Amino acid sequence: MNTLINNHENTNILDLPNEMLLAIMSKLSKIDVLYSLVGVNRQFDQLIIDPFYIHDLDFTRKLLFDDISPIDKQTLDRICGKILPRINDKVNKLTVEPLSIERIFHAVDYAQLYSLSLVNFSQEILLRHIIDNAVIHRLMTEQITCLNIQVSDKIRSDFSVKNHSNILSLILFIRENLNDLTFSHWFIGLVQIFDTSANIDNTKLPQLKCFSLASYQRTCSYDSRIVPLLRRMPNIEELTLFLSVIRMESTYIDGIHLHDEILIHVPRLDKLLFSITTILYNINAKIELPSNDDIQRGFIEKEIYQVDSYVINDPSKVQQECRIYSKSYPFNVFSHLTSGFPGGKFDDFPFLKKLALFNTAAQQNKRCSLPFITFPHLVEPHVHMAHTDYAEQFLYERNAHLPCLSSLEICYETLSILTNNFTNDVARVNCDKLQRLVIK
Repeated sequence: MNTLINNHENTNILDLPNEMLLAIMSKLSKIDVLYSLVGVNRQFDQLIIDPFYIHDLDFTRKLLFDDISPIDKQTLDRICGKILPRINDKVNKLTVEPLSIERIFHAVDYAQLYSLSLVNFSQEILLRHIIDNAVIHRLMTEQITCLNIQVSDKIRSDFSVKNHSNILSLILFIRENLNDLTFSHWFIGLVQIFDTSANIDNTKLPQLKCFSLASYQRTCSYDSRIVPLLRRMPNIEELTLFLSVIRMESTYIDGIHLHDEILIHVPRLDKLLFSITTILYNINAKIELPSNDDIQRGFIEKEIYQVDSYVINDPSKVQQECRIYSKSYPFNVFSHLTSGFPGGKFDDFPFLKKLALFNTAAQQNKRCSLPFITFPHLVEPHVHMAHTDYAEQFLYERNAHLPCLSSLEICYETLSILTNNFTNDVARVNCDKLQRLVIK
């Protein structure tokens, strides 16, 4: 970078006017400019170590498809050790990611810092830094007035209820101490949602733009907890819900309910994706339940399109069920699938990796001829909650082919019956690559 070659003549870059040098540097990463040019000579230092130029520093690399990566160790070492001590009192805004945050904030004090962007953080790491990192905690509670948080979590089933409560409380706490809070992506995956005796917090969350809530177990708290929570997000633009809801003496969650109870409270919503199963127990009340055609008409009436549904109304049973879901299905889980499922987009699941069967009733017609099925990607079947008939269909090589089977959960009694008290090898081919066996 010592010379620029133009018309075959060597021209020293220092011969260029400052305006042109600044124009060139504006096209480069500030971190790269600091790393390469600070300390080269006095002219560069005067241009670069200028409050107008260095007041906003971004310690991330922008990759293709909006991916983010940290800066390399060599660059970070020089910036933190040699350059930040010279400019820290001029920095007003910082953008950092998880791998470099501790190094950056323990290198120097930032007396003039008022804006902080935390990008590409998981919720667990974010929670840990805000609570346990004394420097970050002090800055957020005493100094930062503008906070931008972008989390990277995806929908998951092992996110604890405790972490969810802590994150929610923390966000509300921070919001009360800031002039500007942007929590641009909030993905929460819960094991289970419980109702509590605590009062419902009606504080609005106006900066929240994107929210995703997934709970893989049934909850009775949809109407009392989830609906009020969603109404607190008036400026939400993207909403994703994966829920299995138990309702007593009520009706199904459908398009009319979604519109009247949620959507009219979130007028800026641009993208809605959902999979919501309603399980009804109407023991005392006699409620006329809608058919699947009624459900579809309700969505059309409220102008909610690209939605599929199926209803299982069986007057002979206490439990009734309805499932509504976006046709552009974004989830990697399809739970509570029953024999009443019509198929549609999901006529088959060619990339199925995990399957759990819950059916303790024996097959009614064991003599019927069943087609031979190959599950090319099935890794982990759970048949410990299924009758022996269904375990046989999966494990016997005459019924199915499972070339990727590596983990199996099964009852001892079922396994004993299928193998004739462990004396035959009818499941040998399908279990040839088995690495993990869980006997219930």
